Amino acid sequence: MKMKVLWMLAFCVALLIGVQATQLISKVAVYRTLPTAPEVSEINEVPPALPPFGVRIAYIGHLEPIPGTESNLQFLIYNGSSSPISCIGYRGVCAKPDIFIREHAESAWKCMNGADEYTIKPGETGSLAVIADDFTELPGETENVTVGYTFWQPGGSPIQSSAEPIVLPSAFRDQVRKAVAERNSYWD
Repeated sequence: MKMKVLWMLAFCVALLIGVQATQLISKVAVYRTLPTAPEVSEINEVPPALPPFGVRIAYIGHLEPIPGTESNLQFLIYNGSSSPISCIGYRGVCAKPDIFIREHAESAWKCMNGADEYTIKPGETGSLAVIADDFTELPGETENVTVGYTFWQPGGSPIQSSAEPIVLPSAFRDQVRKAVAERNSYWD
């Protein structure tokens, strides 16, 4: 009886070792049959993106007022032309934008006292600020507004550029409503 148990135990151990050996051999065979990945000799650098051509304006956000300033819409200007462009404004920020509402343009009126002329060289950026007083009418709540600017090249030739249309942020639109109402009551 002891002999049968020993034979049975030996058989189970041999069977277990055989199964383990078979699994190990099959794994090695699988690894040998898998294709090898091609070697990467060198990772090529991605070429840099080309800058936009011409003068471009992009809306970058609504700037809440800080003491001594007005709330305004901020736009980034990129000069992708081959010549410098100039604008008129305050502290290096272009002012007096062209505003398009209901497909007609209205040029913002400003006193421009104390304004300076600023130059944006080719490949450089500038900024444009739009305040509530720049609007002569109130756009609808969901109406698109396009902000643009007429820049000047050396020699006096104009270049006009506009940003993509936007819907005014509600807080800024409320300020436009007040500015238009004050202006209209002043002239009544």
